[in-house]
Amino acid sequence: VVVLDSLELGRREATLGAPLVVGDIADADLVTSTITEHGVDSIVHFAAYKAAGEWREDPGRYFSNNVAKTAALVDAARTVGVDKVVFSSSCSVYGTPERTPVDEGQAIHPESVYAETKAIVERVLHWYDQVHGLRSVSLRYFNAAGASFDSRIGEDGTQALNLVPVAFRAV
Repeated sequence: VVVLDSLELGRREATLGAPLVVGDIADADLVTSTITEHGVDSIVHFAAYKAAGEWREDPGRYFSNNVAKTAALVDAARTVGVDKVVFSSSCSVYGTPERTPVDEGQAIHPESVYAETKAIVERVLHWYDQVHGLRSVSLRYFNAAGASFDSRIGEDGTQALNLVPVAFRAV
């Protein structure tokens, strides 16, 4: 495991001693050299902006970071043989669900710029598979929250804006 993170919103301590490369996922030279140096054969991609409501102020920032930089990451990784990606998507791609419980057969109807960026990246990954054989899976979380039992890693409940941490703070 090697972590590539800009540390714009992350913390070095959260890597728990795994090798950390500080930089931008859209930096092709950095991505390819990191993959080569560490023998990476697959990517688990969590990098994205997600602050609730922030996308209303600057949607271009979300499209640039969440979509364009993901495409750049995948393009660079492909050039050095990476052909597997696990993508951290979101349940928000469904919008208001047609029925509950929600299952993967339901239609995708994003209702925010953030959700739209996640849906677009899922489609981008689909087409990279069709054209280049890049295998991927998208995980559509529903309010993922929490930390390790020892609290060394995980969400900072004092900063989080997701439903579960906000509810716990209120209690």
